[in-house]
Amino acid sequence: MQSRQPGLSRDGYRKRMLKEYVHEILSKPATHAYVKRYVQLHNIGSTQDDPEGRKIDSIGVLGFSSLNDVEDYLSNADYAQVEREESALIGGGSEFWTAATTALSTAYPELATESKDGE
Repeated sequence: MQSRQPGLSRDGYRKRMLKEYVHEILSKPATHAYVKRYVQLHNIGSTQDDPEGRKIDSIGVLGFSSLNDVEDYLSNADYAQVEREESALIGGGSEFWTAATTALSTAYPELATESKDGE
């Protein structure tokens, strides 16, 4: 869960995450060695009053084959560089979670989505 730096608009944050930060992650050999899935989920707002939801600008999801791969990735020098880039965008409200998941449906292939302005 990530919150943008103060003074950075939600739109500016989203554009930088999708155009700059993603390239930082994907340029690292450790990402290709350990990360099996990378997804950015961006908050697009709510039609309801949601003070807690306004605090969250995005969620990054990284998938790995094993807990060992998670540990190897997080202790790699490449990840340290990714963290430095992230700190230029992310405010103090960020949280890091480690969780195990189970795929509930694999009936359809996952496809990347684009916003209406092509980002």
